[in-house]
Formats: sequence, structure tokens, C-alpha cells
Amino acid sequence: MRDHIKVQVARYLPEKQSEQTFDEHEVPCPKDWVILDGLNYIKDRIDGTLAYRWSCRMGICGSCGMTVNGEPKLTCATFLADYGPGPVRIEPLRNFPIIRDLIVDKKPSSEIKRAAHEEGMTSLRESAVSKVLAGETTLREINKVTFIE
Repeated sequence: MRDHIKVQVARYLPEKQSEQTFDEHEVPCPKDWVILDGLNYIKDRIDGTLAYRWSCRMGICGSCGMTVNGEPKLTCATFLADYGPGPVRIEPLRNFPIIRDLIVDKKPSSEIKRAAHEEGMTSLRESAVSKVLAGETTLREINKVTFIE
């Protein structure tokens, strides 16, 4: 295992840019570091302007959800070393409006979940929410199989 890994981080400042760009940084890669530790290293030691969200660091709240090498992941529960030798590419979650850098507007997702709850659907999988956000389906079209029992 290498002691460092290259991290490509999406950057987007809507007031200055029309499209996102990527910055590449080399960060330490101890075996116990998660992606969020790498982002915190970048923000604390390399570029304090990097914007992203996190809260519980326990894989519960979902606020640190991002796209890692093309897959949606909780960055507090995804080990950086699993992507060695790198680079690892970190982007905002797909199907959400980007506010800045890695921060997305999750309000549409919350509205879908609230509407599902109002229709008696107590727990909706994220994959179903993504399909509704992408316009691939509606809540009424989703089969009961897509709901967690």
C-alpha cells in the first residue's frame, strides 16, 4: 500500500463558472482513513475553500453522500485505501442540483420522501428516489418491491 493517494475533487462556483472542474491533490492514505478524512485534509491543509457537507461520521445521517469513482457512497464509511493506487475521483451526488463544489441541494429528495410517506410508503430506497429525480418514473409507478419492508 502506498502512503499517499491522488484525489481528484470536483469544484464548482456557480457565480464564476458555467461547468465544474477538477482539482487534483495528493493526500496521506493510512489504512484507517475514509474519503471524508482525505477531504478534511485537503480543506485543512491545502485548500480551505473546498465546500462539502458532513455531520455524524457514523454512516447514519447521509449528509456526506458523494459520488466516488462513479458510485454513490457515504464518504465517512468508504475507505480511501480501497481506491489505491488512485486516483480517486470525488464528485457531487448525481441527479441533484449542485450548490457549490461537492454540496448538492437535497430538498427535491426530501420532498419525494415526504410525498411517499403521505401515500403510506414508510421507507423509500435511495435508488427509487434517484429514479424519480431523474424523471425515469413517478411515485405512483414505483412497484412495492422497491420499498424496504
